[in-house]
Amino acid sequence: MKKNTKYITNWMKTFLDQEGAWPVKSYSVNEVSTLISKACLGRGLPNGHAFEMASLASVLMSDQVLMGFFVGALYDTLDEPVISLDNKILTINRAKFILSGPMAIDALISGVQTVVLQDMPWNRLVLPLLINAQNRYRCFFSFEIIDSSVVISHSNTKVLSNLGDPKLVPDLVIDALDILAKKTYVPSSEISRRFGAGAGLIDTD
Repeated sequence: MKKNTKYITNWMKTFLDQEGAWPVKSYSVNEVSTLISKACLGRGLPNGHAFEMASLASVLMSDQVLMGFFVGALYDTLDEPVISLDNKILTINRAKFILSGPMAIDALISGVQTVVLQDMPWNRLVLPLLINAQNRYRCFFSFEIIDSSVVISHSNTKVLSNLGDPKLVPDLVIDALDILAKKTYVPSSEISRRFGAGAGLIDTD
């Protein structure tokens, strides 16, 4: 994990220093979604969390800075959250976006009235999380940041607007996601190809 921490610290400095001048490429939402899913699995997240994070692709791609923040959250130390539920208020202490984000959405659509994410780094990622949830589940949310906590509640009206169309993706983001995604790849072999990996026995994966 120390290696990850050193990498992402240097990566984020480079990313922010180059803000607005990143080399970028065009990717489809499906391509980025697939890469996010594989990166999450490579990070050791459960399939359900990987699926939820991958569903954020179209919203994240609307803001290149948020894409960078998502990479930062994915490389963050994933401490086990401490969860308590009291009178339909769910509080998640030691919240980390990659783990606690999907938990918050699951709770809100299951009848919890308010979710409090305490001490969560990368709290700007709550915005794309909730916009995506609005679009998927056809319900409205609002949030506010109070000190080091993010408080998310249901809303009677739509207060969170979409961020716009997907943009070109910084190469730095793709490279960082790909490092984690590669941890899921099966080494190429003749046997693996017989069972579907690669294009054929004489091609490389």
